[in-house]
Formats: sequence, C-alpha cells, structure tokens
Amino acid sequence: MVWWKVFNVGVWTDATLRRHFEFREDVNNQLYITKSNANNRNTFYCQAGGVAHNESQDGLTTVGWNCAVMTRSESANALKYYHNATLINTDNVIGNWAGAGNFAWATIGSQGVIPNFPWYGWLAHVAVFDSVLGQSAVTDLANP
Repeated sequence: MVWWKVFNVGVWTDATLRRHFEFREDVNNQLYITKSNANNRNTFYCQAGGVAHNESQDGLTTVGWNCAVMTRSESANALKYYHNATLINTDNVIGNWAGAGNFAWATIGSQGVIPNFPWYGWLAHVAVFDSVLGQSAVTDLANP
C-alpha cells in the first residue's frame, strides 16, 4: 500500500518511469508500483515463483493524493489491485512466492539500491501487511 502524489500534471506526460516502491527477493519474486513511461499510466507488477502479472491503469491526470494497494493470497490464488479503494482487477494463478522476505532490496521512491526511476512528487504511508487485505480494510486505508 502506498499513498502518492505527483509533483505536477506534467509528470504524467514526461515519458519517464517513476517508481512508487519496489520489494524484490530475486528476479523471480518481486512487486512494485510504477508511473509508466506511457502517458497517464500507473503499472502494478507482481512476480511470484516466476509467474508474472502486470496491471495498467490508464487515463490518470490527478495531482491530488491517491492510495494504491496490491493484495495477494496464495491460498485463494488471487492478486487484487486497488486505486483509491476501487478494485481495478483480480488476477488468478498467481504463483508461489519463494523466499522469506529477506529482500535483496526494498526501496521507496526508486528502483534498486543504486536509485533508478526516482519518484517525482510525494510518497507517504508505504506499508506492507502480513495478511490479505479485504475490501473493507482497503477502503479504510484509502479513506483515513
């Protein structure tokens, strides 16, 4: 979960990748949310056990605060993407995360230990939960 805000409306069309956060165990187990280099697009990405899922959200122009959430359940075989408490999509056949969460890197506002794709704006309340978030929890997080 991350609260984010772009610096200005021009960020949406600057043709630059900008990472909200990234957690990576290895090349087969990672998740991130990024502002795409395509205009007005956020991309959610999760790869577990080599099974990759990518969900894009197009048409974004907001300069206000936003809340993005990814929540996954291996037992329910579901990965859900939310923007401001609205469910964007659900992926099934999500793969099994391999590793204990000893991330090779865990970055906020960039990718990697040598920062790439720096965020241009504000980030707040980045959180990782050890349980699946249901719709009511996501709604509470997006509406403090």
